[in-house]
Amino acid sequence: ILGRMPAGDILAAIVRIPFIRFDVTDIEVGIDIWLTIIKEKPMLASSIISQILYRFEESIKQNKGLYDCSYDIENSKFNLMSYLPSSKESIDYQGNQAARLFKPHLLLIRFFSSHFEVAKYQSDHIFKLFTRATLISLSSLPNASYHPFSRLIRFELVKFALDLLSVHILLNSRDISALVTAIYDGSLSWFTKKAITPYGSNKLKIKADFGVLNSVARQVKEMRLPDVDMKRDILLLFLEQELSFLSTWLNPLNPSDISGQYSSSKADEKLIVSAFNIDGKLAINLVSRYNLQKYDKLLYKLIIDSPVKVLNEPDAVNFVLEYNNVGSGFDMKYLTLWDSVA
Repeated sequence: ILGRMPAGDILAAIVRIPFIRFDVTDIEVGIDIWLTIIKEKPMLASSIISQILYRFEESIKQNKGLYDCSYDIENSKFNLMSYLPSSKESIDYQGNQAARLFKPHLLLIRFFSSHFEVAKYQSDHIFKLFTRATLISLSSLPNASYHPFSRLIRFELVKFALDLLSVHILLNSRDISALVTAIYDGSLSWFTKKAITPYGSNKLKIKADFGVLNSVARQVKEMRLPDVDMKRDILLLFLEQELSFLSTWLNPLNPSDISGQYSSSKADEKLIVSAFNIDGKLAINLVSRYNLQKYDKLLYKLIIDSPVKVLNEPDAVNFVLEYNNVGSGFDMKYLTLWDSVA
């Protein structure tokens, strides 16, 4: 490759092989080799980057790494009750396996982020490939893992997408709208679940999560992105609450007060209705995270008007049963279709 002979097939193989097992070691060695080739043979940079982006997209379609849900933590209410203490060895093993599963995508996203700064103005073709890969990865986030260790990788991806978007804004490209929507939807997908507590006692991991969330919140606020269906305000409120939540884990006795740092909006009736229209689980979690009990009845009305939007959210049943009465117009047959609580 570093000589004068044609190296197309060899180049493709050098990129393809690390993606076969998609293991941490393979990807680390692959990145070292790719960087060496890019440094020694700059004329091959576009070819190798396009190959890497293609394999990156394939890994998403094959549900590898971040998009593998095999280590997602099930609700404890569904676990077998054994009346035995938890096994720390088993918990640590599952955590280590999940971390190794997700790390290849983290390494690739950081590789893209560092190389994008160099390549963004060199090739229009590579710039479009970066955009396509980012749109595919963001749009697939609702189907990605929700393990606590996936939080860092998800928002590293969002951070990279925001950096990419800033270049699109400078160029006034036609992909701005698609990227903004994908960033909002990909980011909000994390908040369709209840607040996910950190896994284990490693404070360095929690600090890394806090740092990337802080960076994303600051970028979203400073970039003044168009607010599509109030998604920007909803996202900033969720990010503020998540940062406060992690701050409590980092310093239980003196947590940082994040409220109002990034969002000037309040979780009012209009915003909750907008959140419900995007995804019913977002509205339920927004009310739950901010403890807005005064909007419980509003949620009940939204649920009985569109029960299908929250059939996969067991907590929605609480609102139905609390406020439902004879003549409310709610058909109780929907309860037979709802996801079970335990």
